[in-house]
Amino acid sequence: MLLASGLVVSISLAGCNAQTQDQSAPSSSASSSTASPQMSQTSGINPSSTISKTNPVVTPKPSQPAASSNLPLTVEKLKNSEYFFLAKGSIKLANGKYVDKGTQRTISLDDVVAYGDLNKDGVKDAVGSLRITIPNSGDVTYLVTMINEQGNPKNISAEFVGPQVRVKAITIKPNATIEAKIQQFRPGDPACCPSLELLRTYKIRDSKAPVETKTVPKK
Repeated sequence: MLLASGLVVSISLAGCNAQTQDQSAPSSSASSSTASPQMSQTSGINPSSTISKTNPVVTPKPSQPAASSNLPLTVEKLKNSEYFFLAKGSIKLANGKYVDKGTQRTISLDDVVAYGDLNKDGVKDAVGSLRITIPNSGDVTYLVTMINEQGNPKNISAEFVGPQVRVKAITIKPNATIEAKIQQFRPGDPACCPSLELLRTYKIRDSKAPVETKTVPKK
């Protein structure tokens, strides 16, 4: 189970006569809250309590400091954050990596990260990809979204991308739309170079709605 908002996924195939059967795993959903920037200022007027011929003394109260909710997310923060996409519970990366001592699986954050406002609060959030390397079995990849909560990343969604794939580029577009350029191996491809290119579009929506997946061939 993962703590996530739902994602709508559409897939486009790039290249001529390319055929593939894409794999996807459902994302669990849970409600999440997004912190809004909080700025408050107070000022007061303290007139003199004694009537005199002089003008009243006005003493404004000092303004309160602004909240730190607009601090940007950084790669360093993302590489040392908690992620909620495994049934066993959350995992916390350290310098971009986590090793499960029981299974010897390694979970790492890829270098491909995109920034943009996903929840329309005026602050940039982040999207990246997590890769799980399984001994003697290869690897699988998840696309993860991180909301900027008062300057700290909060994982709200994780979408299964597939086995043996590489996320090459991520773009955050208007209306909370995420576009991911993905390369996938075909039978006979060398280990270095997957030849099938996919263009997937994800859209964050209300966490109470079910996740739908559809495939659309690229024209």
